[in-house]
Amino acid sequence: MSNLQRAILSCPPVDDSRRGADNIYDMYVAHHCQVGFWIKRKTWGDLCAQVTFVGELEPRAPGYGHPPVRADVYHFSSGELKQADAEIDFAGSTKRWQEIPPPPLHAWQHGRKRPSPANS
Repeated sequence: MSNLQRAILSCPPVDDSRRGADNIYDMYVAHHCQVGFWIKRKTWGDLCAQVTFVGELEPRAPGYGHPPVRADVYHFSSGELKQADAEIDFAGSTKRWQEIPPPPLHAWQHGRKRPSPANS
């Protein structure tokens, strides 16, 4: 069995009653316990992050045992990496986070200005 198969099988089930009140752990579960999704903290202004690590979850939502979360933080408009492997605090909070679509990285690579994610 591959690591991916083990991760999916050990992932807690998605709790549909929590939709709309997602924290980073809920987002992780909705992604079948796979990292790589993008987030924005509501107070971050023009920053966004790609989740790169979530520790082992306990089976109980909403905090799932509050495992560590790490992410690469980027300047949304320029694509500049602001902090690699940053520890994400308050990952269990439902009032701080929103999942965002993956930024169009090709725009970053070619230096084009990107629209603000504030209205996403």
